[in-house]
Amino acid sequence: MLHIFICEDNELQRLQINDIVQNYIIVEELDMDVVISSTVPDKIIKYLSEHLGITGLYIIDIDLNNNINGLILAEIIRKYDPRGFIVFITGHGEALPLTFKYKVEALDFITKTDFQVSKRLCECINNAYIKYTGKPTELNDNFVFKANHHIIAVKKDEILYFETSLETAHKITIYTINGIYNFYGKIKDIENELVNGFIRCHKSYLINKKKIKYIDTTTNIVYMENNTKCPVSIRQMPTLINQLRLKPT
Repeated sequence: MLHIFICEDNELQRLQINDIVQNYIIVEELDMDVVISSTVPDKIIKYLSEHLGITGLYIIDIDLNNNINGLILAEIIRKYDPRGFIVFITGHGEALPLTFKYKVEALDFITKTDFQVSKRLCECINNAYIKYTGKPTELNDNFVFKANHHIIAVKKDEILYFETSLETAHKITIYTINGIYNFYGKIKDIENELVNGFIRCHKSYLINKKKIKYIDTTTNIVYMENNTKCPVSIRQMPTLINQLRLKPT
């Protein structure tokens, strides 16, 4: 799903933009959703810092009457979402050259005095959706997370499995073919993000189906490519076998 973020300090104009966007995605039946529509840029920044790896469409006013203006917000967005689509909508047409100075690669720059604001916004939504649903790029082949103040991208096909900590709440360990990392998150959120290719074999384990070596139904253990072992709950065993279409040992 393509997430949509709207940041406009004028409440009436924010509601108008929100209505245009919502109506268009409903009529066109697009897999998109307005996640945040706010007058405050900090809400978008907080959301992105807590939901790493998403791709969004950002509709931003440049003058936000805040210490973070639209251009600075776009710079911050690019750090979290390098593949996202940014659309500036502003009453200051003279600010266009600044978008090049800040190097935020905007999809469009719309002035509020343009009588075709609604039409151009809808064109931006459609353009972003087409690009988002097109051929996958190397960026969305990565799983992105934050660990020790670093943002780390790991190729999904290098991940073996995720394990939740029994001692520390929301602490996740990710095991890859090249190393082990710890970060904070919820395994349910990771499961929802990695819908294809990964399966929950146990309440504390999310495994990469492509990295499974074999399943031992006697001990309820699944062996991964590097011979590490993950437990399989009795309830999940039939689902695991059916999805993998593997002959158990």
